[in-house]
Amino acid sequence: MAMSFYRSVEIMFLCGALLLRARSDAFLIQSLGQVKVSALCSFSSCSLVSTRCLGKKDDDDYSPQIELVEEEDDYERDEDWTPDREKSKQRRLQARVYAESVRQQQEAPRSAPAKITPDKLREDDSTRPKASPYTEEEEDVIAAMGGKTSNPSRKREQGFLGDSTLNEIATDYGVPVCYLADVLCMWGVPVPIQVHDRLGDLVTGEQAFSILEAINSLDISALHDRYSNHNLIQLCAEYDIELQTAFEMAMKEGWSLPFGVNTCLRVEQSDELVR
Repeated sequence: MAMSFYRSVEIMFLCGALLLRARSDAFLIQSLGQVKVSALCSFSSCSLVSTRCLGKKDDDDYSPQIELVEEEDDYERDEDWTPDREKSKQRRLQARVYAESVRQQQEAPRSAPAKITPDKLREDDSTRPKASPYTEEEEDVIAAMGGKTSNPSRKREQGFLGDSTLNEIATDYGVPVCYLADVLCMWGVPVPIQVHDRLGDLVTGEQAFSILEAINSLDISALHDRYSNHNLIQLCAEYDIELQTAFEMAMKEGWSLPFGVNTCLRVEQSDELVR
C-alpha cells in the first residue's frame, strides 16, 4: 500500500516536470519564430538564411522551419572571381613585357655619327666662307707671297731623305723648317716653297745628302735660336706694321721669304723690321 502511494507521487512529479518542459519549449519556439538570422552560405555568393514560423501560433503542430532566401549582392560571382595567384602572374607578365620593350629600344641600332677626316675638314674649310681682317690690297700681297696656297700632305714613302717632306724632316730631326727652306733658296729653288713638298722633288740626291750631313753636324739649339718665334704676319699684327711695308722692306733688303707671310725671319731681320 505504501509502495503504491510513493509510486503515484513520483508519477505526479514526473507529469508536472513534463508539463513545465512543454511550456518552456512552446515559449522558445514562439521567440524563434520572430527572429531572422542571416549568414554567408558560401564563398561564391551571399544568401540570406531566414528562420520563419510556418503555421499559426495556436496550432498544436506549430514548429519553426528554416527557409533559405537568396538575395542579390555586390560580391563577385564564381565565373568573375580571379585568384590572387593568377592576378600576381598577370602583373609579372606585364612587367616582363614592359622591360623587354625598353631593352629593345636601348639595343636598337643608332645612326653612327659621321667620321671626321682631315680631308673632310679641309673640304669644309675650303667651301665655308670666312671673313678676312685684311684689305683687298693686303690680300693680293699675301696671295703673291704664297700665303693663300696650301697643298695637302702626301703619303710618306719609305726610302732616302728625298722621299720625306720638309715638315717631316723638321719633325724627325728637330730642326727649324725655315732653316731647310733657306738652304733651298740658296741653291736656287723657286719660291714660294710648301712645307708639304718632298725634298726629292726640289733638289738632287747629292743635295739631299748634303742637307742630311749638315743636320747631323750642326747644333740644333743654335739653329732654333737663329730664327724668330713669330712669322712675318704675326710680327706685323703685334707691332702694328703694315703688311705691304714689311714686304717691300724684305724685297729691298734681299731677305728670302720661302713661305711667304708664314716665314719666320731671322732674329736680326725681325729686330730690324721692328725698328
